[in-house]
Amino acid sequence: MKTVHKILPSCTIDDIHMMAKTIYGEARGEITKNIHFLKKLKDENALFIHIQGLVAVGNIIYNRFKKQTWFGKTLSEVCVKPFQFSCWNANDPNRRKVENLKIDSDFFQLCLYVAEGVVNQKWDDITKGADHYHAVWLTPHPRWAKPECITNVIGQHVFYNISEIRGML
Repeated sequence: MKTVHKILPSCTIDDIHMMAKTIYGEARGEITKNIHFLKKLKDENALFIHIQGLVAVGNIIYNRFKKQTWFGKTLSEVCVKPFQFSCWNANDPNRRKVENLKIDSDFFQLCLYVAEGVVNQKWDDITKGADHYHAVWLTPHPRWAKPECITNVIGQHVFYNISEIRGML
């Protein structure tokens, strides 16, 4: 049996930076340890335990990018698609934090590490192919949040793969 691989467009450094900023805006609260503690960790497995929430948001962005559909054709398009990642919504308080994030800050560097790791497939997709998520505390749940589409719960987020049900693949 012959395997067919979908060829993806390349990612620019600007795309990776946009992905890192989106990860920061959406999941910085998922970091389970002090950033200075994380910088000292040498064991990749130990570090991964503390950044799973960041990786999961990165997985969503990358999963949407891989589909090459209405989600966007570049990582940057996926990230800033209106009303998809709330940190880019004009009225979201996180937008100012994301826009003011310095690229030499420890937080940005950690999110950049995660973005690069996700794109280079350093880790398995811990969302199991999810293309949507929401915070566990969000009520009411979005209309698209169907229990049969849940793929995982990681940190403070519930992950869903709704594209297959909607026939978006």
